[in-house]
Amino acid sequence: MLPLFCLAVFLPRLCRPQSTGTSLPFVLPHSCSNSQFYDVSSLQCSQCGAGSTRSADGLRCACKDDYTMVDTGSPKIRCDPCTGKNQVVSVDKKHCLTCMDCQLCPDEEHIRVEDFSNNTASCDTCPKNTTPNALGNMCTRCHETFIQANGGCTCPSSLSKGGLCFKNTELPVSIYLFFKHRTTGVKTAAKH
Repeated sequence: MLPLFCLAVFLPRLCRPQSTGTSLPFVLPHSCSNSQFYDVSSLQCSQCGAGSTRSADGLRCACKDDYTMVDTGSPKIRCDPCTGKNQVVSVDKKHCLTCMDCQLCPDEEHIRVEDFSNNTASCDTCPKNTTPNALGNMCTRCHETFIQANGGCTCPSSLSKGGLCFKNTELPVSIYLFFKHRTTGVKTAAKH
């Protein structure tokens, strides 16, 4: 009888959660401002440093356009400005480069060539049948359907279908098949 009495009296006291009197407010990542990131270690918004802003996912800071990134190994990075004459930031945002003829390359036919041996950058034209990649730092070959249909890397929207380019005479045709159910008489259409 005594052991059951001990369990009934003392166990609730032992199992009761201890309150420390502190709590964290409930903060969601989207509630952080543009100058803050959501710090998953503290579940709070933390301030980004000078020259930086919240990254696209909101979980770290990213350097602004005219700043290089110094990785500190944490979500809060250090960003240093490129302040010299004719200075631009490298594509990887780690170096300041001297560029005499470019800030951003002038159009979709040019790429920015970075030379780290002498810390310079320049704009060069992509060769025929190539186009700049998404970063604008390398020429990539156009899809073969663009070259065959149009002789280059552009395709009028009227000739484009599913990310491919067709000659006017080769455009895929939509075919509709109509079916009539034998017993119900319901008509349906299928696109092929």
